[in-house]
Amino acid sequence: MKKLLFLAVLMGLTGCGETDQNDTSQSTLQSSTASVNYRMAASSSALSAPSFGQWVVNDYASEGASTVVNASRMVGGVATESKALITPNVSQVSKILRAGLGGAALTFAVDELLDGIDWVMDPANNSVKFKTEIEGIKQYKGLGDSLFDTAEEYCSWRLNKVKSEAYPDSSLRNITISSNGTYGTCWIYTYSPVYAVDFGFDIIKIKKIEEKNLPFDVVSQEIINNAEIGNTDAQAVTLAAAQTMVSEAENDATKAKEIEDEFERNSDEKCKNHNLKMNSKAAMVEWRYEELYKDRFNLYINHKEVSNPFILNGNNKGSWDGHVSQYKYAQGVLRATIKTASNAGCPATPKANYWVNKEPPSQPGLHS
Repeated sequence: MKKLLFLAVLMGLTGCGETDQNDTSQSTLQSSTASVNYRMAASSSALSAPSFGQWVVNDYASEGASTVVNASRMVGGVATESKALITPNVSQVSKILRAGLGGAALTFAVDELLDGIDWVMDPANNSVKFKTEIEGIKQYKGLGDSLFDTAEEYCSWRLNKVKSEAYPDSSLRNITISSNGTYGTCWIYTYSPVYAVDFGFDIIKIKKIEEKNLPFDVVSQEIINNAEIGNTDAQAVTLAAAQTMVSEAENDATKAKEIEDEFERNSDEKCKNHNLKMNSKAAMVEWRYEELYKDRFNLYINHKEVSNPFILNGNNKGSWDGHVSQYKYAQGVLRATIKTASNAGCPATPKANYWVNKEPPSQPGLHS
């Protein structure tokens, strides 16, 4: 039986991104849009090729963000070849990132999202950590060097100080605050409703450094986007995710049957290319559906209308309504692909048939 090498690759994360993980056995995953070359690392071992029924996997080839799995079988001395299309979703790509894979694709995707801000891997929290400078934060300074986040906090502190030091036996009524944008005053009313003690404070604008997390799922979505448009580093990651899915499917009867059935359908020379195209377009619809369902950028709440898109470090991430339109457009492309296949005498694949008319989620976390 043909042997395949399934490589777990830790590629160097240098430049803007770093990692605090130390892996002393590294190997390199290489890919192109047509094929993948496997290299044996010192710690790698040859594994039997996955098989599904009579079909034995021969190799893999990237196609956008999907992976074509080539297989063959020998029955009665007659060799037959077939293909299946595997399309990893965001969660499956994130699984690869958690394992330490990503390399150039990870660095490129994070730099796109963060616009070159320095970052560091944080696998324990399934995220990338980065620090950002927030300008124009207002703080309030009165007596001494203490800074307060709001005028109310400063005046409340002043009120307690007055109670404890100047008027321990008095009934301090309330506080009013006045300001002109750069300077303000706390008016603390004492035992007389018309008598107040006033304390001035400065309003200072400062720059504040804040540590944030960029979830792996957001990075994975960017890697999938880049793989879809032909970035070979990103395709190496989606291909690794597809390999993992194929390997895991061997031990899952339901998933194994789905792959075996696809090999069977695609052994038909007349329809195999139509089947692959339909499943590829269906995968795009599924990907759009997951974007809406998970709503990683909280578009539904904060950026629902097309006229109010979410901008992340200069990158337009769109709006909820815009994503719904993209979902329906992807369904239209799938519908046209199914029609072309039907005209050639090829029925819609189960995956294409499922996604072509499925309604988008009406809101995040709610399946249609």
